[in-house]
Amino acid sequence: MGLGLWGPPRADLQLDEEGPQRYSTINSYNIQAHYGLSAAYEFPWQKLRLGVTLMGITQIVDTKLKLNVPLVAGNIVEDPAKDIGVTIKTTQHAIPSAVLGLSLELTEGLSLAMSYQLPFSVHGLGEADLAAGKDLDVVEFEGDAVEVKLDMPAIIRSALRYTAESWDVE
Repeated sequence: MGLGLWGPPRADLQLDEEGPQRYSTINSYNIQAHYGLSAAYEFPWQKLRLGVTLMGITQIVDTKLKLNVPLVAGNIVEDPAKDIGVTIKTTQHAIPSAVLGLSLELTEGLSLAMSYQLPFSVHGLGEADLAAGKDLDVVEFEGDAVEVKLDMPAIIRSALRYTAESWDVE
């Protein structure tokens, strides 16, 4: 049995708010953390091992970007005074998922391992803070609710491992 917490490192990205990349991202402080409880059992036949991890996932989105609106701004592009800034913050906890695992020894020294992670869906709710550049006096915003939706696909992994004397090839 095991208990774990894992995920990619938190995405801490900070770029120049007036720089040329601002139409994609200014900053990104996003994280997807997985936490789970695992159990596995080894059967006596061919060292067959079956395992399962039941897990929850926390998804936090904290991103800021700018949008250029040349139609409203008289076709002037890349002028920070004519940008719309958007800061999105959403959170969703306890997204359910699971991983199933199997390994067995095919012959002495040759093992096969496989895992299947179930797909999961993120549906984070939060707020968007919008701000118009100083030259965009014809723009107004209504509401601040935002929803982040994404479907993560199933993941299938497999591996072969061969060990003999001083060899270990995977």
